[in-house]
Amino acid sequence: MTRPGSTVGEEALPARAAPFDGPRMLLVAAVGIFLVGPAQTSGVAPFVEPLLATFGWPRSVISTAYALGTLAGAGGVVVSGRLLDRYGQGRVLTGAALAFAAALLAASAIRDPLTLTLGFALLRGAGIGAVLLGSRTLNSQWYVRRRGWALSLGAVAGALSAALFPALAVALIARIGWRAGSVRTQDAVAKFGTSRAESGGWHGETGDLAGLNTSGGPYFLTTWGRSSQPRWH
Repeated sequence: MTRPGSTVGEEALPARAAPFDGPRMLLVAAVGIFLVGPAQTSGVAPFVEPLLATFGWPRSVISTAYALGTLAGAGGVVVSGRLLDRYGQGRVLTGAALAFAAALLAASAIRDPLTLTLGFALLRGAGIGAVLLGSRTLNSQWYVRRRGWALSLGAVAGALSAALFPALAVALIARIGWRAGSVRTQDAVAKFGTSRAESGGWHGETGDLAGLNTSGGPYFLTTWGRSSQPRWH
């Protein structure tokens, strides 16, 4: 059974080194999944009545704008997937979080059905298409043997987001209004993106499993932050 530090043919496998950052990445992914709440249907729902009261639109305007915005934002999933493959979760998640924060800020400036549709497209594209996808694949990237367990923690974060964000949105709207509530939410998302960028923990993927003999068990690739060596997990 081949272990790190041994050789396969003429290539030496890298030895174990540096602390394992998996738990930290689980936390990052969980926070990212949780903060996508405003882009989910459950997070949008509390804003429907305030929008109707502000603009006097029929409900069909909001439902149509939401459907069109979701379809337009779906393109963000494909684009984000290609970017993740090319640059890794670190860079993409940082940019996606900041783009999502900008989308929330833009949503606070809605004036008509067109800007409403654009706002939904930005929210769904940046939130669901980029932040959520990047956060979920982050767990898969960092865990192999315990991948199911890691993904289940992300699912718990998603469930908490769906359960808590509607109540938080209702409280914010009642206290400061829907426009200011959207701005306050973007503050939290922006802090998530900038704090990770400033911490030095966001780095693109620098390695792969090419040439590694994994017959003795799955290798775990730690190519984020301090460690860039394959690890067993």
